[in-house]
Amino acid sequence: MMKTEIKEYSQTALALDDLKKRLSTVPDYSNTKGYAEGEEGRKELKGYRVALDKKRKELGAEARKHLELINGEAKRINNVIVGLENPFIEAKKAEDEKVERIKREEAEKEQRRVEAIESTIKWMRNLVFVNRTPVSIGESIKQVESIIPDDGSYDEFADAVSHVKSDVLIELNSMMDDAAKRVKEAARVADEAAKQKEQRKVLEAQQAEIDRQKAEQQAAADEEAEKLAKERADFEAEKEAAEKVKRIEAEKVAAAKRQEEIDAAIEKQKAEEAEAEKKRMAEETARIMADRDRFADDAVQLIVFSDTIKILVTNSKIELKTSEARSVLDGAMNLLMQAGNLIRSSDVVQSSDIKLEEDAA
Repeated sequence: MMKTEIKEYSQTALALDDLKKRLSTVPDYSNTKGYAEGEEGRKELKGYRVALDKKRKELGAEARKHLELINGEAKRINNVIVGLENPFIEAKKAEDEKVERIKREEAEKEQRRVEAIESTIKWMRNLVFVNRTPVSIGESIKQVESIIPDDGSYDEFADAVSHVKSDVLIELNSMMDDAAKRVKEAARVADEAAKQKEQRKVLEAQQAEIDRQKAEQQAAADEEAEKLAKERADFEAEKEAAEKVKRIEAEKVAAAKRQEEIDAAIEKQKAEEAEAEKKRMAEETARIMADRDRFADDAVQLIVFSDTIKILVTNSKIELKTSEARSVLDGAMNLLMQAGNLIRSSDVVQSSDIKLEEDAA
């Protein structure tokens, strides 16, 4: 027999063994006796079942009342506990949020520190990509030299900053030398041009003086010839006239010789100017060729990057719903196009597009 823990059900539970013995087999309902026995057994089982259900409902009602008392008391006790527990929870939450906020602020501070160092490195590297005067290059050198990698400002990036600083200073000093050479050469060319201009002025003044003398001589010769024509009747006068004519002719020959010397000097001056210009063009061509060779690989990479930017902007198919988002996108696209144009207009890229006379030939 199965033992029950509910004492109110114990009487029914005790009858189960007897019921199992007597009513485990269903009688044959096809005959009168079996039908009567079956109905008697069914009614007996129903009586037990109804009595059990009635008892269950009675016990359930009592249990519900007891459960309500249990739940009510538990709720009251729980409210007291919750009232005591909430300050602990709030204190823990406040401390957890404080710790999280400190971690977040420290992470943001660290990010700003790293970004500032990376910005400094990027700024130094970009200094070598701009053609400037010796004065501006000198200012950049002073600014880069003022950066102290091991002063504690750069921490784990100190080595990287030091390497970049060293490389940039080498490049800037090289740029300074090149710029100084260009300025010196420009000054030399300007000085040479000024000297040549002054020499031309002197030669032109000499030519003007010769022309003036020739005009005076011609006028004098004309006047003398007129006098000689009037005095032809007199032999002595004619002889004197002949002598004067001879002197005039000699002076004409001398003037012609002086003219030849001046013409030769002018031609020599022109030849020297042409040679100087040829030398300057050769030096300029050599410099351009050196820049073109030096920037060739970088120029190709920059051109490819510029074309990639233009393709990205041209083929962009982003669909946005709001005007604000479209405005942001348009601004970003304009900045990308400006970046592409800046790359195209840089000296590095422009050097690859320079057509020299040798290339044209």
